Amino acid sequence: MFHQLKSVYGWEVLKKVHQHFRQNPYVYNERESNQDKANKFVLAMCLVTKNNLVPFFQKWGLSIDEITKNKIAKLKLPAPAQDLSLIFTKNKFGLEEI
Repeated sequence: MFHQLKSVYGWEVLKKVHQHFRQNPYVYNERESNQDKANKFVLAMCLVTKNNLVPFFQKWGLSIDEITKNKIAKLKLPAPAQDLSLIFTKNKFGLEEI
């Protein structure tokens, strides 16, 4: 997943998502679930890439709640120019890897 994001957006996107969370610090909440954390990550990635990445993350099996989907939809972000989930690289044996 991260390789696919890096392949399209470069290392800069990972730097930007870290900057996003430094500017919007995570505050520990013992009631916050892994789902809540995943929603924050997906929203942040959409904001920094300026693309709607919901379908990409869903293909990876991340469940995204309706509140987060609606927040992202209201941003009216375009889909990525290409389907990130189709990006593979060949290893030294000529086999495709994600």
